[in-house]
Amino acid sequence: MSNNKNTIIIILIVLVAILIIALTGAIVYIVVQKDKGGLADNRTVVETNNQNNSDKIGDLNENVDNQAENMAVQQFNAQFSTYEGEDLSATQIRSLFSAINASNESNSDHIIELNEEGITDANDLEIAGRYNVELSSFDDDGYVNEITITDSNLESNASDDEQQATETMDKLIFNSQFTSYVGEITGEQLNKLLDTIQKSNNENSEHQIGVKSNNLRDFRGITAEKKYTTVLTYDANGYINVINIDENV
Repeated sequence: MSNNKNTIIIILIVLVAILIIALTGAIVYIVVQKDKGGLADNRTVVETNNQNNSDKIGDLNENVDNQAENMAVQQFNAQFSTYEGEDLSATQIRSLFSAINASNESNSDHIIELNEEGITDANDLEIAGRYNVELSSFDDDGYVNEITITDSNLESNASDDEQQATETMDKLIFNSQFTSYVGEITGEQLNKLLDTIQKSNNENSEHQIGVKSNNLRDFRGITAEKKYTTVLTYDANGYINVINIDENV
């Protein structure tokens, strides 16, 4: 009986020992796995930070490159923008030609052309001439690639000629309303002329037409069978401003 008790006790001790060993192993395993997870998380954080730093450096480099390119464009264009404007002398234009030639020789990536519609040869410049300069075209990167040089006097003369032609046409149109009634006309024609004068005066305050007569007190007694004579008078600008109407006697 005593031997059986001893045997049972020994078995229990062995089982408890095995259980303790198993629990210890489980605890060790859990701790090790937790440490591995922490290391993996730390590694992920480090990799993320490294990527973010790389992106920031890349953005910084791109900004630096853009600023450098913008500066290069501004410096290039500044060689010619100082000449842009109106009423420049022939000496200034010759200096511009020299700047263009020097730039084209030293910078084949950004050639500047002269607009064929303007002046393209310094030999065409007149000593006393005045000229206009326009930076008329730029490439996709913002570099000027075409310059237009024109004669200020020609443009001014062309503008004056155009204005004068317009004024002449305006006068012809205005005066043509009345010139068909010049000379001897019938009473019926005279009534039409008077209606035209009244309409013109209502619509055109800048060019009013007055009516005079040497032998008519008023124009209410105009009859179709009578004859009348009209004479036109013009103002300093060539517009009809007075019509004299006399009854033929």
